[in-house]
Amino acid sequence: MGLNRSIFQPFGYQNQTRDQELQRRYLQFTRIQDPLDKFIYLNKMIEEDTHLFTDFAKNHIHEVLPIVYTPTIGAACQNFSVIMNSFRGIFVSEETIDSLEETLKKMPQVEVIVVTDGERILGLGDLGVGGMGISMGKTLLYSLFGGIDIKKTLPIVLDVGTNNPDYLAHPHYMGVKKYRLKGENYESFVDRFVMTVKKTLPHVLLQWEDFAKDNARNLLKKYQKSIVSFNDDIQGTAGVTMACLLSAVKEKGSKLEDERILFIGAGSANLGIAELIVDYLEENGNAKSKALDNIALVDSKGLVTKSREELSSDLKPFAKEFKPTKDLMEMLKTFKPTILIGASMQPGIFDKQVIEEMTRLAKRPIIMALSNPTSKAECTLQQAIEFSDGQALFASGSPFSPVDYKGKIYHGTQANNLYIFPAMGLMASQNRLKMIPSKLFLELAKALSENRGPHHLLPPFEALIPLVPKLADLLAQKAKQLQIVD
Repeated sequence: MGLNRSIFQPFGYQNQTRDQELQRRYLQFTRIQDPLDKFIYLNKMIEEDTHLFTDFAKNHIHEVLPIVYTPTIGAACQNFSVIMNSFRGIFVSEETIDSLEETLKKMPQVEVIVVTDGERILGLGDLGVGGMGISMGKTLLYSLFGGIDIKKTLPIVLDVGTNNPDYLAHPHYMGVKKYRLKGENYESFVDRFVMTVKKTLPHVLLQWEDFAKDNARNLLKKYQKSIVSFNDDIQGTAGVTMACLLSAVKEKGSKLEDERILFIGAGSANLGIAELIVDYLEENGNAKSKALDNIALVDSKGLVTKSREELSSDLKPFAKEFKPTKDLMEMLKTFKPTILIGASMQPGIFDKQVIEEMTRLAKRPIIMALSNPTSKAECTLQQAIEFSDGQALFASGSPFSPVDYKGKIYHGTQANNLYIFPAMGLMASQNRLKMIPSKLFLELAKALSENRGPHHLLPPFEALIPLVPKLADLLAQKAKQLQIVD
């Protein structure tokens, strides 16, 4: 027999109004000091009452976002097996995939799936089933910003093992304790997963999240036309970065075709950005060859040049006729970029010398330090402003507080993917799509730039919630023009 809650209430207890309950929860939230404890507290609130959480989060968006998303979500993923007693979502392994169809049939309401295999979580590497924290966080933001009922979203981890020795040896690790599936075994497993999802939930949106570079690009290319899907690390990052770039060049009175862009890091994120820039420039009447000439990439071997004996098909179009070098200052003096974009996981690589040289090359350099979490950022807002004497236009993957420099307040912009995926998810949930092409991300980037806030390159977070439905409508119109709506 269940306990009657009322007999445990103090004499004279009266039910609280919704506003009083929200105020009470906020008092509790502010008393908690550790961000991970705040994360656990908010997830318990979601389990108790999703509507209460939504109201709470909207009232305190700037305090809640850093807990349920970047940067706290990284620590939550690292410690997932220890801190989480219950959670929304399912693990799919070789041992459980036979029952996936039966499981999904019990969830016919699901409209959005966020799936990861946990191999490349933020800048933290292989976290195995700890990647569930990322999938949970993204589905939560679909609900909070896109208005999609959280019960219609599903976080999934493909538990294909982990190569992280700490987790393989950890007594409380929740996942399969074996090395990761590779090659044909991995591809066969993922193929079976996709086909099961498509069969059971034929109109669902599948978001690929935090897969290793080669897997991320291969899976996107393989499935983007067979199931409605996109990769947030490739296309979402590209979309929000493009929005920042369009705002930044407008701020400095330039055009994107007149800028020279150097990417530090040639992983899936930077490649996705570079490719979307080329798409944008071509769409605006520029020759592809000219667009490629103005973009250079740097990977672990240094500047990507044509003299390399082996170049992947992804890197070849961006290879330059320059002398090979690993020295960033030499790259700046040779290529002469006006925009510097980092997704390198090398904290501090944009140092004083680098930013001063960028300011010499461009009166108003655009500096984007996109690596997450904060500890991995290529530079801080403070450094970008001080080293450029207040001239830099700055965006980052993680949030930074405003900077007071020489009596003036400078704001950075958080180039956060939540500017992209909630609108894409809402549009997909309202329309039966055939696929999601890159043109939709360009459309979203242009709209975000047009709705930028004062002192920022993007709209403020509080303005994004009412803006998302309008963005979704804009995407739906574009999708119809592209004839990708069934």
